[in-house]
Amino acid sequence: MKALSSGVPLQVHDSLDSTSLEALRYLDGGGCGPLWILARLQTAGYGRRGRAWQQETGNLAATLVLKPAGTLAEQPAAAGFALSLALGAALEQARVKPRDIQLKWPNDVLLAGGKVSGILLERHMVQGDAFLAIGVGVNLVHKPDLPDYPTAAVKDATSEAPDPEAFLDTLDKAFQHWLGLLERQGFAPLRDAWLERAGGLGRQITVRLPNETLHGVFEGLDETGALILRQGEVISRINTGDVFF
Repeated sequence: MKALSSGVPLQVHDSLDSTSLEALRYLDGGGCGPLWILARLQTAGYGRRGRAWQQETGNLAATLVLKPAGTLAEQPAAAGFALSLALGAALEQARVKPRDIQLKWPNDVLLAGGKVSGILLERHMVQGDAFLAIGVGVNLVHKPDLPDYPTAAVKDATSEAPDPEAFLDTLDKAFQHWLGLLERQGFAPLRDAWLERAGGLGRQITVRLPNETLHGVFEGLDETGALILRQGEVISRINTGDVFF
């Protein structure tokens, strides 16, 4: 089996229905990770709330399976912020201009205002043990059409795009850095770094929840990563939702 430069094993598939589904099959078969699963073509990918995610050859579709320990076990949502920060670093390595990169709560990355990457965190219980499957899709070459968001691709910004496997290696290095910082210092430094690149911070935003839509000012993140929304004198902490700005 291959391994990334960090030492994390890597499975590469020419085609899969979904790297997230393959991660679940891996766990059901007794695997415990850490393991990256990469598909060069994904035919039934999905994102948050089961939304279909298109992935064509040349883009990155991958899922990391791991058994969280320490701070990550206590605060698994921190993995999404760590991976978002790692994506920012990997995009810079791919010669995307830093000023064009924004992080969008909770788990998206924007390139010049268009969605270039999304992250999916799934928690699985297998024989009493908790595992994380952290899925990531990056539009390296092709950008899908989404009904609610503009999209972007790395190739549009740089004229060329890295190979998905090479990009994943760069991404994983940065991710391991942020996971190490999380374990040593807790979530605060990740929150501060994430907010430095946060899209919509200090501005009026719309948050679409399952049963209502809220409008207010994006004030920041609390100690758990929840979005702090100010509506006049009312402060709300939001754990899940779709943000528009």
